[in-house]
Amino acid sequence: DYHWWWRSFLMSSFTAVYLFIYEVHYFFSELQIMGTASTILYFGYTRIMVLIFFLFTGNLKKSGEKANGDEWRMRCQ
Repeated sequence: DYHWWWRSFLMSSFTAVYLFIYEVHYFFSELQIMGTASTILYFGYTRIMVLIFFLFTGNLKKSGEKANGDEWRMRCQ
């Protein structure tokens, strides 16, 4: 079943969605940014950080499960 890679990747990566929601909440509740350019910069850098976090956590989880699965298969043979 090769679909487990995508499930594994997406399960851990969705913590980045939570991070993005929190950063939007933080922007409206705590920050007092008024300028358009500052708002665009904040959300631009936030998107970059969330994308990197999404890819990093997804890849880390997938790689860890793949390595653990390979080890388990080798023990069972």
